[in-house]
Amino acid sequence: MPINAGILLQDALHGSDVKCNHVVKHTGGRKCCNHHLASVPGWFSCRMILMGIAVCLIMAHGADEECLDDPEFAANCSFWAEAGECNGNARFMLTHCHKACGCRERCSDTHPDPMQCDQWAKSGECERNRFFMHTSCRLACGCPAACEDSAEWASHCPMWAQQGQCDDNAQFMSVHCRYSCRCPKPCLDRESFENCSAWRQAGECENNKPYMSRRCAATCGTCAMLDYTRTCPLPDRADAAVQPGMMKAMFERAVSNFPELEPSLLSADPPIVLFDAFLDEAEISSLLSYGEGRYERAMASGGRKEDEFIAVASEIRTAMNTWCNDTCMADPVVLRVAQRMSEVTQVPFDNSEFIQFLRYLPCPDANATHPDCQFYRRHHDYIPEMVGMQPGPRVYTFFLYLSDVEEGGGTQFDGGFTVQPRAGRAVLWPSTLNESPFEQDERTHHEALPVLKGVKYAANFWLHQFDFKSAHKNGCTA
Repeated sequence: MPINAGILLQDALHGSDVKCNHVVKHTGGRKCCNHHLASVPGWFSCRMILMGIAVCLIMAHGADEECLDDPEFAANCSFWAEAGECNGNARFMLTHCHKACGCRERCSDTHPDPMQCDQWAKSGECERNRFFMHTSCRLACGCPAACEDSAEWASHCPMWAQQGQCDDNAQFMSVHCRYSCRCPKPCLDRESFENCSAWRQAGECENNKPYMSRRCAATCGTCAMLDYTRTCPLPDRADAAVQPGMMKAMFERAVSNFPELEPSLLSADPPIVLFDAFLDEAEISSLLSYGEGRYERAMASGGRKEDEFIAVASEIRTAMNTWCNDTCMADPVVLRVAQRMSEVTQVPFDNSEFIQFLRYLPCPDANATHPDCQFYRRHHDYIPEMVGMQPGPRVYTFFLYLSDVEEGGGTQFDGGFTVQPRAGRAVLWPSTLNESPFEQDERTHHEALPVLKGVKYAANFWLHQFDFKSAHKNGCTA
């Protein structure tokens, strides 16, 4: 079998330092520039000496194909890409927003019904059923690495797979025998070889398993941890917090059974409820205290890359945020607020992400078009990739207002109405559909308008179908 390795190498063709991880074959001392891929446009080969043996590797060097966004959609492509649409809506994005999606490889589906592929992808089948989806519905899954055995080793791959090499030698097999191993995730270090090696020598493979098993999988020998469905099995949807039809009943109950919270129905379909008295002064003060001195530029989700969420500084989101830390989570006042939220939604607090605190400063000169304004342009809280992950998708957003705002700063919904910030208020809305609570409700896009006078403080509770906090502890939310 070939040697498994990934290291900073000297490019045999270009004479520059490059990072190559894909081991191809022993060369018996011959230079890798003679490898058959060296002359293929868009690829180069490189070599290393490992224990006296030259090992040949290949790495993408940039495609010759022109990579542009469709002029008709170019103005929105970056926004859509930042919202995760390169994966969530790959068929459209890789056709019309190729540059915004990082010029990734284009591919196609072999299944006769592409729209069915899209439906399966949206329901999480790209992770749950990798072999079928990555061979039949590759475009719908965002064009992952091709599920095929490399020509170099195709005659050996089936035998090696039967011998258990897909697990025992996952670093090589996951790259070069992908079809025989049923489309595993490629086992590569995501940190530099130097860092992973140093951390391993320091004992971090054992001492910091959740991080190292994913970021330095090849070095730590934890390739199996990259198989999300193996390490983070998906719960049975029959155990989801919100079943079909339950959402409508929950919103009706929220309006009728909690008069002390002063609820009112802003919209019946999609259901959106305003609570004018959700928090008392002590609760507001306690929540505000955990954000003091800790606010940083808020990041948006850039979707998933190499099976991790990518946080991006986005032009559509310029507010400041921070998170409820361990001390905050143990505060009885905070827990009281969380319990109230659970009573209203009938969703356990463990299904909630960690509380996000927000701060929006006023626009200079009360000018809503000033470049230093803080806002969050029209967006949706649903993250498509979460459907195929252990916590499941975000089902509800419970948004708490922690300050009054003199002018501006409202939460504007697509339905044509705006909730104005007032300390103690809360607004609750769904991210998914009543009849299909794993699918996005497109009608609940919303926007945080710029603050013109005053400072807006707020807190976000995002509630998922399953236990988020345990999944996070086990490294199943990254």
